[in-house]
Amino acid sequence: HKYMNSEPNERCWKSGEMQYSLVPWASIFFVIYVLGYPCVLACVLLPEGIRALMFDDQLLRAQGKGWDDEGITDYLMQLREVRVRYALLYYRFKPLYNYWFIPVVIRKCFLACFSLIFRSSASFQLAALLLVMFVAYVAHCKALPYMSP
Repeated sequence: HKYMNSEPNERCWKSGEMQYSLVPWASIFFVIYVLGYPCVLACVLLPEGIRALMFDDQLLRAQGKGWDDEGITDYLMQLREVRVRYALLYYRFKPLYNYWFIPVVIRKCFLACFSLIFRSSASFQLAALLLVMFVAYVAHCKALPYMSP
């Protein structure tokens, strides 16, 4: 029999034990965090109208403009709203890669899932994690998405 790491007196997969009562909650939160969060980010960052506003906001930010109230137009007000609402999701990246926060979150999800799924085999866990990091590194080197300081 296998036992839980955090509760050694609890047998795994025995009907009526603590693990059976936690499986539905774990499944719900797995779907919410691992699948739902990247999907919500995609819905926020990928629409063309928002991407165009983020692109223009990043160009203004690079010039140090966009916050003063002199000569503000309706379009600049839209840019200000996008900056206030979504800036933490895209300000690190070049204007063409303002969606790059999504691959970063997906990479982190894969790292967390592979760390838990392959916990029993350290060598396979390491191989899977190295594969994820290698794919992320290749994508990063190909795109070079981060802005210079």
